[in-house]
Amino acid sequence: MSQPTIPENPFGQTTCMEMLQLVVDGQATQEQITYWKTHLGMCEPCYEKYKVDNAVKELVKSECCCSKIPQ
Repeated sequence: MSQPTIPENPFGQTTCMEMLQLVVDGQATQEQITYWKTHLGMCEPCYEKYKVDNAVKELVKSECCCSKIPQ
């Protein structure tokens, strides 16, 4: 059984890590979010990194008692 092909990044030279930060920080466009969700479904390393980064952000948010996390 073959692996699904990850679609080409339509956002030029934006790396996975740059896209991750845009999404986690809430700065991604809807188009970028849609692409990222598709990418995460096919790329285990990016999915794991996303889970960790998102968990860290939520932890900082809960410990700082503020609604907005510093960028």
